[in-house]
Amino acid sequence: MDEKEKQVRDAFAVQAEWCEKLASPFTALFCRTFAERVNRSTQAGKAILEWPGNSDPLNDVLTLRVAGVFHALAKRGTHPKLAALYPPGQLPKGAQLWEAVSEVLEKEGPEILRWLQWAPQTNEVARSIALNAGLMVLAKETLLQLNLFEVGSNAGLNLFPDRFHYIYDGESYGDSTSDLTLTTSWKGSRPPQEKYEVSARQGVDLNPLDVASEQDQERLRSYIWPDQPERQERVAAAIAIAEKTPPKLDRMDAADWVEEKLLGIEGQVSVLIHSIAFQYFPGASQDRIIRHMEKTGAVAAPSAPLAWLRYEIDPEYDNRATLRLRLWPEGQELVLAVGDPHCRSIEWLG
Repeated sequence: MDEKEKQVRDAFAVQAEWCEKLASPFTALFCRTFAERVNRSTQAGKAILEWPGNSDPLNDVLTLRVAGVFHALAKRGTHPKLAALYPPGQLPKGAQLWEAVSEVLEKEGPEILRWLQWAPQTNEVARSIALNAGLMVLAKETLLQLNLFEVGSNAGLNLFPDRFHYIYDGESYGDSTSDLTLTTSWKGSRPPQEKYEVSARQGVDLNPLDVASEQDQERLRSYIWPDQPERQERVAAAIAIAEKTPPKLDRMDAADWVEEKLLGIEGQVSVLIHSIAFQYFPGASQDRIIRHMEKTGAVAAPSAPLAWLRYEIDPEYDNRATLRLRLWPEGQELVLAVGDPHCRSIEWLG
């Protein structure tokens, strides 16, 4: 086994551990089985084992590219043996799953290779649970309308936090008439019950997805782990909400976009938001975004404040996700909450 192949197999094994921690035993089984059994006997298997980039789950996320295309093919129903092994059925044996997977590897080489070109885009709507709480803090502090700018937007579903309903520690927040209610295991005190108005919303992604496109909707659903139906239901409801007024999404580098778009706006708060996205940006892009926010924040005025709200994996908190809010002109940063990447639980610190 050469070093490249070892890295790929190790990446699938690591992903399996993460899936177990995040309550997806089926995806864990898929990744573990793939790590142990994939070979070069098919065009697709060879391409996966000889992946030219960094296959690590925190870089190219090869593991979830592969899991996503197999989920899509299972849901299409064109491979009944594979589909029968996917949830909601019982968890299959590894050998049984591999028999179906190996047949698909042989028959669907071109389709698998096509999907391997795309980085996974789950657009996890549950992260609006954290973002909404931060936006309420921001609204209470400024009493101004919020102009949202999101980097790593995917399909822009988290640009609509004001249109969702939330339950925090048994208490209702947000739009109680919404078709989507988001809940979590909430610890600590509650965030402020502050209504806010979004004056505008726009986002950027290297490969933005169109909420009105059936193909892009399939991708959004396929990257969500198949044994987590509540996440499937959330994304379907969020798509229906976003389809009514599709968000404006630009296709470009995040740093270029931030430097072009993020400026002070009189009578509004310009808010840069992102969730479990920043870690995937190149280091140079991260540095440019940080510099721009510092530079723009330094000249922000109380009547045109600048804010940075992000929910990202945080090494300072044992690689849990933290909700951080920084607001200029003061420039003070607050750690408002800690949680997991899918917002299954949130501990409020603010």
